[in-house]
This record gives sequence, C-alpha cells and structure tokens, in this order.
Amino acid sequence: MAITLNYSMAFIVLHNTFLTCCFLYLCLFVRVNLYKLALSPQNAGTYVSDESFERRKQQKLRNKRALEATHLENEDGDVFSLFDLAKTSLANPENRRNELMTRIRGFEEISKKYKHQAMFYTVTCPSRMHARHSKSGDAILNYDGTTPKESQKYLVTMWSQIRAKLQRLGIQIYGFRVAEPHHDGTPHWHLLLFVESEKADQLTAVIRDYAMREDGDEKGADKHRFELIKIDPKQGATGYISKYISKSIDGFGIDDDLYGNDSKSAADRVCTWASVWGIRQFQQIGGPPVSVYRELRRIKGDDLSGILKQAHLAADNKKWDELIEIMGGPFAKRKEQTIKVYRLWSDELNRYREPKGYKITGVEAGNVTVLTRLHTWTLKTDYKPNSEQKDQWKPIPIKKALDPPIFISEYLKK
Repeated sequence: MAITLNYSMAFIVLHNTFLTCCFLYLCLFVRVNLYKLALSPQNAGTYVSDESFERRKQQKLRNKRALEATHLENEDGDVFSLFDLAKTSLANPENRRNELMTRIRGFEEISKKYKHQAMFYTVTCPSRMHARHSKSGDAILNYDGTTPKESQKYLVTMWSQIRAKLQRLGIQIYGFRVAEPHHDGTPHWHLLLFVESEKADQLTAVIRDYAMREDGDEKGADKHRFELIKIDPKQGATGYISKYISKSIDGFGIDDDLYGNDSKSAADRVCTWASVWGIRQFQQIGGPPVSVYRELRRIKGDDLSGILKQAHLAADNKKWDELIEIMGGPFAKRKEQTIKVYRLWSDELNRYREPKGYKITGVEAGNVTVLTRLHTWTLKTDYKPNSEQKDQWKPIPIKKALDPPIFISEYLKK
C-alpha cells in the first residue's frame, strides 16, 4: 500500500512539474517570437509587447485572488490573510523602494565617513543586441536576434570578468546596480559604486575596458556604450540612482519616463519586462548581506545585549550605515562579519518529496544565537476570494508589426 501511495504521489508531482514546464516553455516561445517580430518597440508597446503586459496583469489578478483565499494559522490560533501579509512585506512596491533607498543612503553615509569617491556608470550592450532605433522605430540592420534575456547574460558575464579583474588589482568597491530596459526591451545597467579615492580612475579604466571590448569601434560606441559621472560629495550620490529605482518599481516622484509615458504605467511595464524575461532588476554590490538586516527587524529585541543589541537598534531605526560598521565595515569579507544568519536543517518534505534542507531561523554573533522565527504556520485555503476583479485573461488584439529586421525576413523566407 505504501509503495502504491508513493508511486501515485510521484506521478502527481511529475505530472504537475511537466505541465508547469510546458507552460513556461510556451510563455518563453511566445515572448521570444513577439520580441523578434518587433512587437515591443516604442511605437508598438514600450519595453514589452502589449500581449505580454496584459498577460502579466491578469496573472497578478489571479495571484491576488489566490492570496485572498489563503490564510496562515499558527499554533496559538492566530490567523492572517496572505493578501494582508503581502502588503506588509517586500511584495509591496512602496516597502521595496523604501528598503532599497535606505541601503543606498547608508552606503553614501559610509562613503562620506571614509572619504570614498562615488562613481556613477552606465553600461549598454552592443548595437547588434538592439532591435530598433529609439526615435524612428526603424529596424537596426545588424540586429542578430539577441533577446533581452541573452543581453542580460552578456552583461552579467562582463561584470563577472570586471569583478575578477578588480580583485586581482586589489580594488574594493561597494554600491548598487540597476538593470533597466531600453524602448525595445534591451537591458542596460546603471552602477553607483563607492571606491577609495586614489583608485577611482583605475576602477573607471577597468570598467571601460571590458564594456568596450566587444564591437568597441562601431559607430556611436564611444558616446553610448559607456558613460561616467564622477559625483561631487557635496551634491550627494543617492539622487543619481533614486530615479532609476523609482522608475523600476512604482514611478514614485517621477512625472513621465524618457518616452513621455506616465510614470506609473511605465513602471508597471518595466516590472513586467523584468518578470517575463527573468531579469534581476537590483543587486547590492559589497557590504553586509541584507538577510541579517531583515531578520533583526523581525524581533522586538528587548532581551538583547552587546553587539546584537546595537545591530538591532541600527536595523530597527533603518540605519544601514551603522549596521555596516557593526558588521565589520564596508569591505569586510563574509567570514569576517560579526553577525551572520542562523540556519537549521529541516526534514520537512517539499513538493518533490525531498527534505527542504537548511532554513533561516535567526541570527548569531559568536556563540550567541537569537531565533527570529518562533511560530509554526499552516496554510488554509477557503476558495472564497473577495476580489472584485474576477475576469480571466483573454488574448488582446496584437498590433501590426513594423517592418521586421533583415534576419527575420530571411527566416520567414525559409
């Protein structure tokens, strides 16, 4: 009986996994071909095609209904709606933006204390990865069919090479990276980096070298592929990247985007672009892990003492710069940091009937451990969503594609 049950459960898991993989492959096939057929340039849907944007919008509505229908209950009988909990978490765009700005501002305060130089870089992909011109919408003749996901992989690979070079040269940095789309969906990066003042020029030379290695002699490369702003400490560094943070989350504090679109709708399309192509929008470079900061903010901290008490006060008051100092400074390596997240092994089985493994349960400093996750929660679903919007997704009419790039015409002939 046990063997039959295990085989039945294995079949259900494999069946669901197969259906999920098929659905994800179908979505990938659709968006790749919509992109290559030029259905997402500026005059046919900025950043993403209207079809992908509508599909993502309906997916979010279905997720909302699922959250409304699901509740969490702990061993004390406390019950919370997942939808209400989501509004208090980083799933809420406002909370996400506020946390990012807190960390960026903390980095700036640290740079002022140590008199580090703030540098702002913009790195763009070669022209062969761009499908359309921004103003006219005309096809770029040497576009080779590279998708936004592949362009992002190019930038990630380039950055890994830059980091390796900087490590060999002994140049230490900290800061943030923001990935943002051009009108046709091709990503480019904005980097706010802090470095020791005497090494700022050397950092710039390394980034410029790797950014211009591929097709660096093409027309317009000197002007568009690499841009640099050496930030005056009196002006502040946070303002240089804050608008890109806002543009990529909820459009807060911005009137219109570069193409004249309303900031809120433009931000929605940017978030959709990141979702459908699987692109990580924000990445912290250097500094302590944000997991410690988040875990410390989960507890009241009344019974803490010593370094954990100091760290908790810094996190609770959103003093990222103070937490950096407590953790060992901006250049401290992970093994040198004074506070780490605490993990415990869990034998609880996941959907594939395998142990879930190590789970974050608290923070530790030396031989002192503080648990931050004290309750055991159980999911309960009532299947009674209260969302007013219950319309299911329906395909929308696709706008006529513009003249396809040359490689598409050749492909269609075949």
